Amino acid sequence: EKEQERESRRQALLASAAGKSAALDGVSYNTLMQICAAEGKFNQSTVEDGAAVFRWMEAAGIVPSIASFGSYLSLLTNLAAHGSASLRHGLEALDWMARDGVAPDTQIFNACLRLCSKDA
Repeated sequence: EKEQERESRRQALLASAAGKSAALDGVSYNTLMQICAAEGKFNQSTVEDGAAVFRWMEAAGIVPSIASFGSYLSLLTNLAAHGSASLRHGLEALDWMARDGVAPDTQIFNACLRLCSKDA
């Protein structure tokens, strides 16, 4: 029952953020991504939740930062532990980073390596 309550709150937060995307700044979007990543530990967030945050950022004219991508890859590695994400998702994130001109750092590459180990 607690899990259902958490899921309802998370969904409400994401829905509320989607409706107010023009009023949020980069820090707000990064915080949403961190929430998705934390929920991924319990397999209560999805790859699509994280991708939605990126779409909202783009719609608001905000370019995701290295922190945004780091949180997204954290979500992916947490979900991979439950079989809900794969290396393919990590490679897509690297493509998004290249598109946005964000250079991956060691943490990003390490997260992709962790995804490799989950795909094996």
